[in-house]
Amino acid sequence: MPHPNLVRQCLRVLLITTALLTACGTPASTPAEPADTALSDSTTATTADASPDIPPPFHAPTCDPKRTPIVFAHGFLAASDTWSTQFQRLVENGCCPNRLFVFDWNTLGQSETAQRVADLDAFIDGVTQTTGSPQVDLVGHSAGGGLGYAYLSNPDRVKKVRRYAHVASSANVGPAGPKGEVPTLNLWSDGDLVASAGDIAGATNAMIPGIDHYAVATSEASFIALWKFLGDGTPPAVSDVRPDDVLTIHAKALTLGENVAEDGAEVNIWALNDQGQHADTTPVFATKLGPDGRLGPFAAKPGASYAFVTKSKVADKPPITYFRPPFIRSDALVYLRTLPSPDSLAGALLSVLPLDDKATVLIVFSASRAVITGKDSLKVNGIELATPDLAAAKHTAIAFFVFDENSNGQSEGTAVPLFQSFPFLSGVDQFLPPTASSPITVTLGGQTVKVPHQPSKTEGPVVVVFP
Repeated sequence: MPHPNLVRQCLRVLLITTALLTACGTPASTPAEPADTALSDSTTATTADASPDIPPPFHAPTCDPKRTPIVFAHGFLAASDTWSTQFQRLVENGCCPNRLFVFDWNTLGQSETAQRVADLDAFIDGVTQTTGSPQVDLVGHSAGGGLGYAYLSNPDRVKKVRRYAHVASSANVGPAGPKGEVPTLNLWSDGDLVASAGDIAGATNAMIPGIDHYAVATSEASFIALWKFLGDGTPPAVSDVRPDDVLTIHAKALTLGENVAEDGAEVNIWALNDQGQHADTTPVFATKLGPDGRLGPFAAKPGASYAFVTKSKVADKPPITYFRPPFIRSDALVYLRTLPSPDSLAGALLSVLPLDDKATVLIVFSASRAVITGKDSLKVNGIELATPDLAAAKHTAIAFFVFDENSNGQSEGTAVPLFQSFPFLSGVDQFLPPTASSPITVTLGGQTVKVPHQPSKTEGPVVVVFP
C-alpha cells in the first residue's frame, strides 16, 4: 500500500492533469490562465535557456536555408522526442536540420503559465537571433497547444509567428491571436479521447479520422497536413520514413516530466547481441554530459541494436538502461528520461516503483501512438498487456510500468490502481526476476526487443522504446 503522503502527492498530480487536459487550449480572445490548483508545486519550475535548443546537424539531403524556422512545443508529461518522426520527414523533404527547434518545458508547473510563456518567448527570440529570420512557425501539441494560444494572446508576440499549428488540443472560438489574426492549422481526430478537440471557426481544420491523441502529432497523415499548411499547399514529396544508409544519432538526457537536463550525467552506449546482452566488454560510445544534457554525434550501424545507459551525477539515483529496435534513419531527438527527484510531483508517482535488487523493473514506451486493446498487441514474455484493464482506448496508454507491485515474487497480472488513475500511464503487477539465463522478450506489433533481467537498484530500471 503506498504511503499516505505519496497518495496525496499523486492526487495533486491528478488534479493538475485533469485541469490541464480539460483546458488544453483557451479562447483565442483571452490569454490562457494557469490551472486552478491552490496547491503548491514542490517542483521548482525550470526556466528555459534563452538560446534555442538546436538539434545538432545530421545527415540530410539538400535543404533550403531560407525556410521559416519551426518551433515545436510538446504536451503534458512529454518531451520533444514526440517530434522525432516528423523531424525525419521534414528533413527528407528539404528542411535544414538547423531550422528545426524543440522547446522542452516542465508541463507540471501549471501554476506558472506566465513564466512558461516568458520562457517560450525567450526561446523564440533565440531562434530568430540565431537564424536571422524575423519570424518562426509554431507548432503545439496538446498542452503545448494551450501554451501556443497563451503565447499568441499578445500582439507583440504575434509579430514573431508567421503560422501556428494547433495539434490535438482544445477547440477554440477562433484562430490564435488577440483578434484571431494568426493563420492557424487546427489538426485533430475524432479518435482522440483526451483533448476536447473539434473544428475551429476561421482556422484551417484538418480532421484525421480514427487516430489517438499522440498519433495526431506523429502520424503520416498529420505530417502531410502540416507540410501543406506551412508551405504553399503542395503535398510533400515524401511522407513515409525511409531507411538511411548513414545513421547519425544525437541524444538528450533529462528528468521525466520536469525536463531538467541531466548536467554531469554519464552515458555509455553498448552494442548488443541478438539476446540483448553486451556484445563486447567496452561500450562503443561513452561521454559525460554538459549542462544541456546532450550527447552525440554517435554513428550507429544499420540493423544494429544498442543499449543506452544513463547514470546521473546524483549519487542515490539508479542508472536507467534504454533499449529500442535498430535505428533506420538519423535521429536528432533520442531522449533518455531519468527519474526525477522524489520530492517532485512526477517523483512522487514513480516512488511507488520498488527499486531494489529483488526484481527487474521494466518500462515499455510507445513513442508515437497509444497502445489500445483490440487494435494492438503488447506482450512481455508472451503475456498480453493490451487488455481492457490496461489499455482501454479512453486511457490512451503510451507508457507501461511492469513490476512486482506487492514485492511477493508473484505475477498477479492485475492493474496497478495508482497508474490507472492517470492518462497515458498504465501499471501491471508482473514479477520479473533480477537475473535469468534467458532475456525478457518485449513485442509490440511486429517489433521485438530482447533485454536482460537486471536488479532494479544496482543496475536500475529497464526501458524499452518503440518508435
